[in-house]
Amino acid sequence: MLELVAVVAMTASSGSADDFVLDGSIATVIAQHPIAGVEGKKFVYFDLAGGSQTIAYVPKSFDCKGAVMVEGRYYDFEAGGKRQKSEEKFKVRHLDVEKWQCLPASVDELLEKGDEAKLLELGRAALPGLVRLSSKPAAAAVLEKLVKPKTKVTDWPKWWRARWKKSLEELRGE
Repeated sequence: MLELVAVVAMTASSGSADDFVLDGSIATVIAQHPIAGVEGKKFVYFDLAGGSQTIAYVPKSFDCKGAVMVEGRYYDFEAGGKRQKSEEKFKVRHLDVEKWQCLPASVDELLEKGDEAKLLELGRAALPGLVRLSSKPAAAAVLEKLVKPKTKVTDWPKWWRARWKKSLEELRGE
C-alpha cells in the first residue's frame, strides 16, 4: 500500500553557516526528512557516523554510492509543522556539500581489518573517521603517520578541530 507523504512548506533561513568535514555513507534505508533544496544541487539521504541521518545537497556530478568523506557548509532552514494544519515551526540542519571523496570502504572496516596501507593511501579523506576512532590505539598510530605532528598528540579530536578549518580554507584557495 502506498502511503501519501505530505509536503512540508519550508523557507530558507539566513541562520548560521558553519564549515564541516565528515565521513559517512549514502543511506540505504531512508527515513522521512523535510527537504528544502540548494540551487544547482541534488539531495541525497546521508547516514552520519553514529547512526543519525540527514539530507546532503550535493553537486549534480556527485557519484558516490556508499562510504564518502564530505566537506562544505551546514545549511539551516525553518520547516513547518509535522502535522497537517500545524503552526509549529522547527529548524532543520542539512549539509551543503562542496567537495567529496568516495571511500572504497568505511574507515571503521579498514581499521578493523588492520589495512593500514589503505588508510594511508586514503590520506586526508581518512582523517575524519580516524579522529572519530582515535580512542583506539591502531587509529592513533595511523593518524600519527598521516599528519606527523611535531609533538605527540593525546587528544586527537581537539587537535583536529583546531586544524581542519585552516586546511579547508587552503583547499578553497587552490
